[in-house]
Amino acid sequence: MHGWKTVSLGDVCVIEKTKYKDGELPYVGMEDIVSGTGKFVGSREPKKVGSSTFHFTPEHLLYGRLRPYLNKVLLPDFEGHCSSEIFPLLPKSELDKSFLFYWITSEQVVKEINRTCTGARMPRANVNEVLKFDIPIPPIDEQKCIVAILDEAFAGIDTAIANTEKNLANARELFESYLNSVFSERGEDWEETTLGDSCEFYNGKAHEKCINESGKFVVVNSKFISSDGAVFKMTDNQLFALLTKDIAMVMSDVPKGKALAKCFLVDVDKKYTLNQRICCIRSSNFVTKYLYYHLNRHPYLLSFDNGENQTNLRKNDILKCPLLMPSEEEQSDIVSRLDSMGEGTQQLAAIYQQKLNSLKELKQSLLQKAFSGELTAKPDKLIDEAVA
Repeated sequence: MHGWKTVSLGDVCVIEKTKYKDGELPYVGMEDIVSGTGKFVGSREPKKVGSSTFHFTPEHLLYGRLRPYLNKVLLPDFEGHCSSEIFPLLPKSELDKSFLFYWITSEQVVKEINRTCTGARMPRANVNEVLKFDIPIPPIDEQKCIVAILDEAFAGIDTAIANTEKNLANARELFESYLNSVFSERGEDWEETTLGDSCEFYNGKAHEKCINESGKFVVVNSKFISSDGAVFKMTDNQLFALLTKDIAMVMSDVPKGKALAKCFLVDVDKKYTLNQRICCIRSSNFVTKYLYYHLNRHPYLLSFDNGENQTNLRKNDILKCPLLMPSEEEQSDIVSRLDSMGEGTQQLAAIYQQKLNSLKELKQSLLQKAFSGELTAKPDKLIDEAVA
């Protein structure tokens, strides 16, 4: 690390909050930056907005201070104006802005920035505190060398991630295709019914005011269901107790979202409580697992998503959902076939997910090496091992 020094970020970078009042330049809002990637998904057409904005140039780094855990940072290659939730940072001559980008988006720094946040509902980074952070500064030529290595390595990793995500999506689509074929190739003796005629419907209750991280009940909300239980909140108040064999279903989602009408099959009593905008479906007319497969992301319910506005399924619409009722024996047979297919899909998904995790961990490992002076060449072997 010959020639390296450690300085405060504020010694090599300044915040430039120059107010912009015209509308002849492109606008960058928080929604225009993809979390964790630095990708710009907005328009480069001139845009005027009603709120106060800051002017920026290609010399700036744009840092999204609202909810910093989202890691929304952009290296613009154009002149424009940005939301006041985004601070234009101008590196001084001894700091390469791409080197700054990699440093400020690294997992360790993001965690430190999160600790400066104020505001419970709308947490914002205290950028003045962030400017006090220590940053390792190699000579400018070495910074550019490190950036070149990271650029090439991350491009390779991103390609591997894209390919793995495609494989993961294909595995899931294969199961969805098989699932759809099961219900499209209906038997002649299958009875046609509706959810309202064959099931009981219940609305959930609002739990926002009684969330407790150390609570004993899992709040079944849209994030819990859409993440397959990976993201959850706890409470001590079981306002709507879910019972074994209940089916919980998401009633609201953003346009083209992946959560609308997604279902969760309750597997145990005294563990879950149902949140608002999630409904509970109960029925003694179906084999429960069959009803779960049939109802999960049902095409009829998805048809209410117009792709433009948030979808809020109404009780009356849900009750009209068409269902097919084979004999109990046939329902059990369908469940057995779908379970078998699902197990194979889950095994493939687990393999692909592990590859994705390895690739993302590799990115953080490379960043750690970069800022400790240990990154001297593109790690082709590590990338190959991560996707093997």
